[in-house]
Order: sequence, then C-alpha cells, then structure tokens
Amino acid sequence: MEDKAMVDRMEVQFGSTLGGVAEGTPEPLEGELIVKRRVEYSEEVVDRICEEVASGRSLNRICKEENWAPDKRTFYKWMYRHEEVGHKYARAKEACMEYAAEEILEIADNATPEDYNVARLRVDAYKWAASKLKPKKYGDSAQLKIGGENESAGGFMITWGNSNASS
Repeated sequence: MEDKAMVDRMEVQFGSTLGGVAEGTPEPLEGELIVKRRVEYSEEVVDRICEEVASGRSLNRICKEENWAPDKRTFYKWMYRHEEVGHKYARAKEACMEYAAEEILEIADNATPEDYNVARLRVDAYKWAASKLKPKKYGDSAQLKIGGENESAGGFMITWGNSNASS
C-alpha cells in the first residue's frame, strides 16, 4: 500500500512542469497545484512509448506532451518493477540511435549556407548523444598496441579516433 501512496504523491506536480493535460484545459497559474491523470501500467502503453522512442522522440517529451503517457518517473518505476519494460526500452534506444545516424545524413544533405550553423549544431547533438548511448558503435576510442604484427621488432602503434571507422 505504501508504493501506491508514493506513486499518487509523485503524480502531483506544480505549475507548468506538467505535461499531458487534456486539450482545452487552461494553462495553470505559476505555482498552481495540478494532478495529472493517472495512467495504469499496460503493455500497450509501454509498447507505444517504446515505438515513439525508437522513432527519435525523447521519453521526457513523450511523458510531458502525451495525455496517454504516464509521468516520466512512473515510467522509470515500471522499468524497475517489470524487467521486460527495461529490455523493450533498451531496444527502443538502440533503434533510436540508428534513426539518429540516418537523421544526421539527412540534416547534412539538406543543409544550406543560410542554415549551416543550425545544421551543424543538430548534427553535433546527435553525434554526442549517439557516442554516449552507444559508445562501442559511435564513440571515439583510443588504442595502444604494443608489438604490432612484428612483435619481435618491439614496435608499437597508437591510434586515435573511431575504432569502427574501418569496418
């Protein structure tokens, strides 16, 4: 029973930090107490969130903007309580990074001299996120190899950059 009470308390938010309020509801006044509609756990809601994440939307934005989505903290509780939610979300984030890689190419292809700086900022943001979320695939790495092909010669090789660039 204590968990339910904690969830209920967490669903109470203040001011305009609340997302997902039904359309036509007036904007809250600064500091006004608001209660977000409670979203019950279901695989359908989890799957829908994961589909949105896989297509490039952030969990933060989904939970703030969509009335059908729970509060972000509630979703994190679902991941903690239901192991399969964490697995689905992890797969969605992987798909999101693939989406981001494709988006980078589109942004670069569509950049014009007038919006070059905006395009560059967007590409850099996608690259940074990808390198943090999937460092083995998209991150930079430093390698130190001692010996090389001819170990008897005592040679060494230092490489810097993306270790996956050649593959």
